[in-house]
Amino acid sequence: MSLSREAFAEQVKEALLHLYDVAYLPQMELASWLVEGRTGSRDERAQTLRRILIRGIERLDAGAHLPFRARERRSYAILAGRYVRSLTTQDVMDELAISERQYWREHKKAVDALVDLLWEDYCQRATQDAASGNSAEMETTARAEAGLLVAHSQPEEVSVGQVVQQVLDTLRGVCATRGVAVQVVIADPPPLAFVDRTILRQVCMNLLMYAFDLSRDAIVALEVEEQPEAVGIQVRTNVHTAEAQRSERNVGLDVVRQLLEGQGSCLTIAVDAEGCWTALATLPPAQRIPILVIDDNRSLINLFQRYLAGSPYRVVGAESGRRAFELLTTLRPALITLDVMMPNQDGWETLQALKARPDLRAIPVVVCSILDEPELAYSLGADGFMRKPVDQTTLLQAIEQYRQAR
Repeated sequence: MSLSREAFAEQVKEALLHLYDVAYLPQMELASWLVEGRTGSRDERAQTLRRILIRGIERLDAGAHLPFRARERRSYAILAGRYVRSLTTQDVMDELAISERQYWREHKKAVDALVDLLWEDYCQRATQDAASGNSAEMETTARAEAGLLVAHSQPEEVSVGQVVQQVLDTLRGVCATRGVAVQVVIADPPPLAFVDRTILRQVCMNLLMYAFDLSRDAIVALEVEEQPEAVGIQVRTNVHTAEAQRSERNVGLDVVRQLLEGQGSCLTIAVDAEGCWTALATLPPAQRIPILVIDDNRSLINLFQRYLAGSPYRVVGAESGRRAFELLTTLRPALITLDVMMPNQDGWETLQALKARPDLRAIPVVVCSILDEPELAYSLGADGFMRKPVDQTTLLQAIEQYRQAR
């Protein structure tokens, strides 16, 4: 039976609680999944697993150039403080100047982000082992895990260039070890695609790792470009004739195809007479009409995304007014829905700030609240009001009404 992401996540959470327990860590199933193939004593296995977890936490750090309390560094700061430095929950809250409610909300996000990173590493290794033909069991696992990723995918507007750069940063050590140079060309402005971010990262990693294995000249070319009705990611390298034949059918590439097809995308492979191997992944562009949902409740954002699935609209979520204004530097939504009960800056303040900006005041804002205060909402400049809970029909009617009124 293949490993599920849920079981993997539970093991990561358990390992964080026992990060410095050299007796407990080596006997965890997580050790066999992440430290597989490594020999050594129990202490060495514990140290290796601990190092993997700590490095994963460090990968969440947005950069020391940002203030320690910056929101972008919060996931790293919470996990590093609570587990690496063994601070109490209260100590971390005090250090970051956040409330208990904020702490637990951010803690969940941080743990989920760490699980995503480690799960991606695990799946990548499984796919590589399956591709090399070392294990029929690993091949089955790789296909099953790809199916799970597709089943749980959450497509969103993604900057393909940004994801590619993140993948290249992750693979920098591999490139140095193998002596591979990656020549990158990304269209300006970087194209936006409507895909699941984790699946896109996995596809880019797998294609590059496979190209590294094939490359004859230790040079791999990667290009991200706009195409008619698509965004293209092209990977090229020169290969030997025998390698060109081998590349026509490969389990690892089949898994990439499986992931892409689950996103409405496709993969094509070609090898020319001179031995130039080319892989082209085409992705759906982000062309659906954006609706900005400002609400500190992620489950409501997810609900609205499900409501609008298959419609001409797509939901862009912001869990605070500050995040909304960051998005609005480049995003021009057809409509904004706004919760009023949010920490730090409540929805009323956010509404007033939106309507005070000449470049934003024309965007319709519909207050969406459990409080029955439409009169207050209209007096502060709202264009509409929806009482929670909101059903799918009400949401779609509001979008159509205020789009046509513009």
